[in-house]
Amino acid sequence: MKTELDFRILSPDSADACKSVAELEAAAGWIKPGESYEEIAAILKNSFLCVGAYVGGEMAGFVRVLSDGVDIAYFVDFTVSPKYRKRGIGSQMCRFLIGHLKGMGFSEILCISTPEAKGVYSKVGEPLGGCFPIRFM
Repeated sequence: MKTELDFRILSPDSADACKSVAELEAAAGWIKPGESYEEIAAILKNSFLCVGAYVGGEMAGFVRVLSDGVDIAYFVDFTVSPKYRKRGIGSQMCRFLIGHLKGMGFSEILCISTPEAKGVYSKVGEPLGGCFPIRFM
């Protein structure tokens, strides 16, 4: 079932956006409930782009983009509320961001997927052959 979404570029100066991101990421288990809005605001501010996907005014999904601002962009913190999963929101968010970033001239758009989300990303992209993520800390 496809859900109608309103995509919004998020401002780190918006207390509502920071609150919505914190609530969404806490519901998804990414952060502890009540984590500092100041920390969320800093995360939004230091990202190249942050996008919220809204259903009827409620944030249903969120993603940050890290980038050099020229040709490479990475999706990080890609989150869909547990309440809205299995509705095509992740795929719609990917398509929106890919179109937006291609329109800005980016030639490489990448993400690192969890095993659970691999199916979402593989609907709109393909594995990067021979590459795998490495953690340094």
